[in-house]
Amino acid sequence: MGDLRMADRMMAAFEEITDVDADLHSGLRRRRDVFVSRPAYSEQAFQEQHTENVKEPVSVLTRIRRKAGKCSCSPSTVKKFICSVIPILSWLPKYDIRGLLPRDLISGMTVGIFRIPHGMAHAILADVSPIYGLYTSFFPAIVYAIFGTSRQLSIGTFAVVSIMSGQAIDKVMEVIKQERNQAVTMPTTSPYTVAPGGAVNSSLGGYSPTEEGGVGGGGTAMFAPGEEAILRAEIGALLAMIVGLIQVAMSVLRLGFVTCYLADPLVRGFTTGAAFHVFTSQFNKLFGVPVPRHSGIFALPKTYRDFFLNIHLTNVAAMINSILGILFLVIVKELQDKFKDKIKFPLPIELAVIIASTAAAYAGDFSNRYGMPIVGEISTTSLPAPIMPPLRYTSIIISDAFVIAIVAFSVSVSLSVIFAKRNKYDVSSNQELLGYGSSNVLSSFFLCYPCSGSLSRSLLQDLGGGKTQIAGIVSTVPILLVLFLLTQFFQSLPVGCLAAIVVVALRGMFRQFKDIRDLWQFSRMDCMLWLVTCLAVIILGVDIGLGVGVAVAIFSVILRTQRPKCGIMGHIPNTDIYRDLSYYQAAEELPGLKIFRVNAPIYFANAEYIKMNMYSITGVNPLKILQEREKKEKGLAKAQAKYKKTNGVEEIQNGEIAIESHEMTPPNNHPGQNHGNNHEITATNAELLEAGTSSSHQSVEEVDPNLVKTIILDFGAVSFVDAMGLSTLKVIVADYEKVQVDIIMANCRGPIRALLFKSGFLDLIGLDKIYVTLHDAVLQHVDNEHGLLASPSCRLVSEPGAVVKYHLAANEEPERPLSETIDTNI
Repeated sequence: MGDLRMADRMMAAFEEITDVDADLHSGLRRRRDVFVSRPAYSEQAFQEQHTENVKEPVSVLTRIRRKAGKCSCSPSTVKKFICSVIPILSWLPKYDIRGLLPRDLISGMTVGIFRIPHGMAHAILADVSPIYGLYTSFFPAIVYAIFGTSRQLSIGTFAVVSIMSGQAIDKVMEVIKQERNQAVTMPTTSPYTVAPGGAVNSSLGGYSPTEEGGVGGGGTAMFAPGEEAILRAEIGALLAMIVGLIQVAMSVLRLGFVTCYLADPLVRGFTTGAAFHVFTSQFNKLFGVPVPRHSGIFALPKTYRDFFLNIHLTNVAAMINSILGILFLVIVKELQDKFKDKIKFPLPIELAVIIASTAAAYAGDFSNRYGMPIVGEISTTSLPAPIMPPLRYTSIIISDAFVIAIVAFSVSVSLSVIFAKRNKYDVSSNQELLGYGSSNVLSSFFLCYPCSGSLSRSLLQDLGGGKTQIAGIVSTVPILLVLFLLTQFFQSLPVGCLAAIVVVALRGMFRQFKDIRDLWQFSRMDCMLWLVTCLAVIILGVDIGLGVGVAVAIFSVILRTQRPKCGIMGHIPNTDIYRDLSYYQAAEELPGLKIFRVNAPIYFANAEYIKMNMYSITGVNPLKILQEREKKEKGLAKAQAKYKKTNGVEEIQNGEIAIESHEMTPPNNHPGQNHGNNHEITATNAELLEAGTSSSHQSVEEVDPNLVKTIILDFGAVSFVDAMGLSTLKVIVADYEKVQVDIIMANCRGPIRALLFKSGFLDLIGLDKIYVTLHDAVLQHVDNEHGLLASPSCRLVSEPGAVVKYHLAANEEPERPLSETIDTNI
């Protein structure tokens, strides 16, 4: 009979009562009644019945041998490896021409029309000729279609990457100028300068006729005509090569996870701050004012200072052209946003503005008549011959290349993941790194600067119905037509028109200021990360600002775990649920028991804080208790010594003061004074007696049921414990042991249990004081001898040592009495 009863106690039962009806008025479905019966387990009892798997340590050599044993050079393995590196080989043979090709053609041609103005406009952000922006929109898209895994990502020029590339190119150009050691009349790196005759010369490889009809020189005296433009293009190509090599190396080393350090508030704050740099860099082109280009710390204030110093050189024709372009673009885009439900596809208004502005400038001869800055001569070779970038400048821009590689990858892979989820397929971050790196490396031989994914073009490709990378290849066709047929037409393109396109395109980035309000309500720490990153980028520069943002993001994580939220848990009556007392009024604190929950890993940064926080909020500070005891003992010893000195003999037994009567012979007799063997208690004796009484044992007194005798550490939210955290736990257990308070643990995860086993911590606390769940710890370890469970408010679902059998009642039903929730068979 006993065996059967024990078997019943060890057997888990699960019963369900089917729903009868539903509450149609409240809209809440009635929950089913669930009964569970099982023993309350400590880790020791659980391990005796369910043996935990012991993982044998594996040496590094053994792991290498196992990996090597799985490697093979069979044809199928080689084919699988090649297809994983070059994904187009796996999906192109299965391409559905009838079902997918029409969609990819329409989407690709739509995106291709937008690539033309984007490429030319973003090129001036890097201070290279617009023709190189078209190259960067053409070559990387073809390479990415071969190595990339995203079907909607549009690779090409990107505003933030372009402005960062321009700053890196400027850095090398300054070194070249110093090497040539020649003075310049105006210290500017801008490709547009004012000729003595009033015309504007372009150092981007073009020319602008002077009033006498001659050909102006280059942008600066130290460069031959067109030389600076070629140098800037070659440096941009070198930058693209280094960026691509860094991304390929990251792919080989499987470092695709680095984007986890770039939180969304950080990226959005960074792009918003970079938008200010992009906006400021276009002022000289919008107004035709020659302004030196600055980079680094306080670049924006210096740029605005030089702009207002040279504002008297404003080209009125360029300013009017830019203002008209901005107004037209803003009006059309606002109308398009307003009627976006009716207009399914965005209108190529940028291309229309470019065509209209170029035609007007050509027909009116604005360059000769009004000195309006134009693009100037563009190479007629259509596609450049592959050349090797100048490697001698690698050491100067390698730091900038590393930052650009991270930024370009983080932006592009974020877009890839978004569109992959929307279209229900998977992308590999490491393969994406290989795709971006290959695009940059191979394109660098054709004078392309670093490329990245674009949100606007990728969204357009997705909305246009693009389903594969074929759409990306098709999007290069319009650029190819421009390069072969229309390069001469774009020679009269006003530079201010491209600047107007860039400025209007920044609307989306500036709208990200709305994030501040939402983040402030959701998480003030994330809001501060956004603000600090944005301000750092604006004040300190794009590269330094990004580093500051990453440092703040890492510091915010440390700060959150350094001072974690800890709390005292309370019991929800008639359930096995425990909740923080500060959040739930229904939670009740069990008498004589404190449940302390740690909501963070315990490591070197927060171990001491958790210990002191535990001492504080549990109300049982062993350090203060020991100090008070020591203080009372010293006071007792002092009073004892004083009593011996003034009154004679005394004995202290078991902390109580026994005063022997003796005859006292006062030196002077006064009327009314006591004589004989009567014991006189003076003020000093009263103090001593009171001290002795207070320190006596409470054996004759009732034990306070609210006296804390046990503290449970809930480790349900603790992910790991390091060496210092473990040492702190040992100190906590030792401190509470000195004041006769038991420490037990619950909800310890597998890695933490393994650490406790290896470290010898269980020798200090014992395996029987670690419990599988928090409810098991409460049921099995609460001391019932002093009435800790006798209180009616302590409505546990079972008694200590009993089978855990509880009832989860529907919330619409009245509360069930305790007798219905306890297994009456035990």
